Amino acid sequence: MRGKRQRLAASGTLNSTPEKVQDRLFQSYDFFDPEDLLQVKYEMLRRVERDGTSVRQAAHDFGFSRRHFYDRQRQCAAHGFQGFVPHKRGPKGAYKRVRLSKGGNSGSDLTTR
Repeated sequence: MRGKRQRLAASGTLNSTPEKVQDRLFQSYDFFDPEDLLQVKYEMLRRVERDGTSVRQAAHDFGFSRRHFYDRQRQCAAHGFQGFVPHKRGPKGAYKRVRLSKGGNSGSDLTTR
């Protein structure tokens, strides 16, 4: 499990509060890993949509708020399972320097975009 835990941490999908997951499957079977945040979120949505559990109960059992449930539901509807995968924060590309004016070669007419 240690290798899996390290991979989850590296990918940003390690559940920081696995002790809050009280769902019966996560308590009964080794396959269900409360440290795997993607699996926990997916199973929370599945519990409501497939099993008919109330949103309040599912959110409680999986250690989330109802608002978090609805946010994940919207994400899943818009992007599918990929919506659960955390995205890298910050700039998406390198900054580059561009010349603002055509005069001279001094560095004073360069800016960063």
